[in-house]
Amino acid sequence: MEYLVADRRKSICYRDGEVFRKYFRYADRKAAEHEGKYSRLYEAIGISTPHFIKTDFSPERGQFFNEYSYVNMRPIDEADLDDDISQKILRILDKAASSQIFYSDGVEFWEQSYRAKLTHALGVLKSYVDVDTDQLLRSVYVQKISVLMHGDFSLSNMSLAGDVLYLYDFASSGYAPRFWDLGYLVATLRPDVGQKFCDTVGNEDLLACIKLASAVRLGRSLRKHEDIERRSDIFKYWSEASL
Repeated sequence: MEYLVADRRKSICYRDGEVFRKYFRYADRKAAEHEGKYSRLYEAIGISTPHFIKTDFSPERGQFFNEYSYVNMRPIDEADLDDDISQKILRILDKAASSQIFYSDGVEFWEQSYRAKLTHALGVLKSYVDVDTDQLLRSVYVQKISVLMHGDFSLSNMSLAGDVLYLYDFASSGYAPRFWDLGYLVATLRPDVGQKFCDTVGNEDLLACIKLASAVRLGRSLRKHEDIERRSDIFKYWSEASL
């Protein structure tokens, strides 16, 4: 048995033969099926994912799991972000944006569950930092909800298999404004690395998404008491940025 990922949401991925399974220790069936649904949806529009097989329940462990065919993927980090990988990432976002598949519950997920998580993180941030969180929210909420959203679009949820960039972990997926996923990605990177994406695709809507995402990420770090210095530097950089 080969362990692949142990993520922050108390789930764990491991390889078992040619299958890897993702167990959700504290998830209900709806949450597990949500991830499976969006895994299949991304695959349907030509974005490579570990091929989804099923969602099931393990009576022995009391856990729901998603089961995927195994792909031997190599994790990537900021040092790997050359022009080739950056273009692969932008092509994933272009495919998601051009998708004609649109589910009403995807919009509802952004409107209710996802927004609630953003607002909670900003509430934590506001208790530490003097920042107009209402304005940060408004600047993104006025944007049209129009594209397929991964929801946790970061290098930690991407890996390479040969020349193919795989995307996984769809627990937060739904629909969102056009530049939300890219803004979220930039907010997870060192400013000098993230700035390259902004230089390529820069506009006011993207910058608004980056500012909100960097604030949310800092709020989460403050709540968990981890990686605060790095998140603070990213937040400060983008708070002062302009086009």
